[in-house]
Amino acid sequence: MKTILILTALLLGPLAALQAADTSSLHAAASSSLPSFSWDRVPQFMIVRKRTAFTDDEIRLLAAAPIVVFEKNNGYEDAGCVEDGVLAAAKALKAVNPDVITIFYWNAVIEYGNYRANRVFDQHADTWALKRDEKPVLFKDSPYRIYDQTVRGFQDWWIGTATGMAAHPEIDGIFIDAICKFNTLDDGRVPLYPDQRYGEAYVATATRLKRELGAKLLVGNAIRVCAPQANLPHLEYLDGSFIERWAVPPKGTTYEQYVADGMTAMTQALAQGKLILFKAGPECLQMEWRQTFDRLTYSEQERWMREHIQFPLAVFLMVVEPGAYFHWGSGPSANPGKSREVWRNDIYEELQRPLGKPLGPSIKDGFLYTRDFEHASVSLNLTKREGHITWNTSSPQVKEDRKAKK
Repeated sequence: MKTILILTALLLGPLAALQAADTSSLHAAASSSLPSFSWDRVPQFMIVRKRTAFTDDEIRLLAAAPIVVFEKNNGYEDAGCVEDGVLAAAKALKAVNPDVITIFYWNAVIEYGNYRANRVFDQHADTWALKRDEKPVLFKDSPYRIYDQTVRGFQDWWIGTATGMAAHPEIDGIFIDAICKFNTLDDGRVPLYPDQRYGEAYVATATRLKRELGAKLLVGNAIRVCAPQANLPHLEYLDGSFIERWAVPPKGTTYEQYVADGMTAMTQALAQGKLILFKAGPECLQMEWRQTFDRLTYSEQERWMREHIQFPLAVFLMVVEPGAYFHWGSGPSANPGKSREVWRNDIYEELQRPLGKPLGPSIKDGFLYTRDFEHASVSLNLTKREGHITWNTSSPQVKEDRKAKK
């Protein structure tokens, strides 16, 4: 019972802090870093990490996307640290496509390795790292320490690292990860943070970060249906939300209702003019997918991903409006060898086809959905986890594409 009460306080505390925070001026001016949006094809974003520099082919592929999120460890083996690795990759992308939006990853909770900024954190870890029983709290079984957001020195360092990266013209925004971890239990089945002060301190710090970023974008891994109000209040200081685990319901919640509620939350965010970065992976179809997926060869994994794209894509197409972007992959790792994941978007025929503007909103009948676009008709069955896309091969755009390929 005590754990439930503490968790309730943790869940509601950051949201109450948002209501008290002065967020009136955060979005007074339109961001100069808004990505391009087109109905020509399925609007997409890319999320990727690679410990070495990207190849020229990978740079061309990434530069073709409106938005690229550099997730965690990028380029540190060649550049010496994550900050310089991301900056080198962003410069390479901008040389190919000056309009691509580049986003730097920064975690709200976990001190991931290989950042140059960690040298400063290490010097102050005795006061900046969260402790339990006089010992630093570590993230699961990793060596990564957990931040104490209530310390002013930590707040200045965390904001300064993000704004320092955003000060580079090649970096268009910051992505805050792990917002949901203020609401979660650690492996010891106790709250990761002991009380709501930490979540409230994070909200105040992130709100300050948004002010200091100015016109640069601030997106976060925020919206999650299992959180109070689906964490939508966090959009007070964010320009948009990354969406993941949208098909991983907690105990006591049915799959189809959880996904449907997530679709509603995304629709609400888009109606506010917020960005949505919709990340889909095999977990949306199989909760225990790793047990079978990791046994496949890489070519078999690619084939599985090609064969199963229509369901997550149908979910996305039911909610897509300007500002929503799609990514389908088994993970962000572009590292060679066993750690490589299916991250590329050029292997899916569906993402190359003409889409066109929607002819109206989606039509819902229980957990069945349909929606029509200029060049495609989409159906979705959440109960059966099935999606189907019928392409209008006689549309003028398709005929023009065929002519161009000849």
